[in-house]
Amino acid sequence: MAVTVDEARTFLRRRNALIVHFSGCPKGVGFDTCYPDDLVQATANPHWGLACSVVKPGDGIGNAFGFVGIIVDVTKDTSVVAVSTDDCGSQVDRGTGKRIALDMIPTAEKCEKSLDERTKHNEWVVEDYEVMGIFVLRPPQIWSGSGLGGPTKITVGDIHATFGKPVVTTDEQGFWRWHSGDRWCRCTHQDVYGW
Repeated sequence: MAVTVDEARTFLRRRNALIVHFSGCPKGVGFDTCYPDDLVQATANPHWGLACSVVKPGDGIGNAFGFVGIIVDVTKDTSVVAVSTDDCGSQVDRGTGKRIALDMIPTAEKCEKSLDERTKHNEWVVEDYEVMGIFVLRPPQIWSGSGLGGPTKITVGDIHATFGKPVVTTDEQGFWRWHSGDRWCRCTHQDVYGW
């Protein structure tokens, strides 16, 4: 049975975790849109299916698909489409435009395993979402081209100016929210999601 909104939110709250769709290049097969356009498009199209990582305090690049991403909240009982302990190889069905993943029906047990048994990043496929803010791993970096070369650094001020949404990061103890003047203030899971 699929995971409901209440079950997903209870899991995220209990595990102090966020669902984040990261910007990154090179992209999966057939996608070459890079930062910030990929995140702008994902923000404007909440019906899209997104490949996300569920991250928690202390996580780094080994637990995520990238350095900068949108924090998403589920809005429907069908929002969580798939859950995996690693990269489940989700892809977009060219006929329907929906992101699909085979044999990854989300269950409460799979949600737990997605954090407990991951060896690097996990993958949650989420659709019908609300964007709650921007997540960054410090120092923030972006892929700004075809993927040749490597990531380039970007300031948190530039990220905030692009999206106009709260910018959040993490360390071993919890979450931090960015404020103008390059100040970081401690925040809670509830501050990020509002529930």
